[in-house]
Amino acid sequence: MAGTKGRSGPPGHTKRLSGGWHYLQKHGKPPKERRHVSKYMEAVRHNLLEVLGGVERATPQAVLLIDATVLTAGIVALMWEHLAKEGAFLGPSNEVQPCLKTMGTYLNTLRLNLCSLGIDKRAGEEILDIPTHIKENYPVQVEGKDDTK
Repeated sequence: MAGTKGRSGPPGHTKRLSGGWHYLQKHGKPPKERRHVSKYMEAVRHNLLEVLGGVERATPQAVLLIDATVLTAGIVALMWEHLAKEGAFLGPSNEVQPCLKTMGTYLNTLRLNLCSLGIDKRAGEEILDIPTHIKENYPVQVEGKDDTK
């Protein structure tokens, strides 16, 4: 039929998006198997509020911007995990992973949000490696087991 859009799969079929960052974007929280990222996001929110003087001193606008920053930080953390697991390229065609194509946008959003909050570049102890930081500081605990060993 001329003029109709092509579709693959059965009617109503949509392409399944993989990667926890898609889930986080859609639901506002990481998948259950990524609970350690939730802990990381909670710590980021707590630390940002602390830097601004606590919840009492933060304006409603700052709280909204902090929440957007926390969500963006969670998406970036999930992207790093996906890239560490799957690699930067897809299959034999060596096409770049979709998350890698958009990661710069998320990193720039983080930078702009932090600047808007008045948190600019400061001297840090070291360069932060997000996946390593999450594994070391927010270990996943499975019913009765602890993966910190």
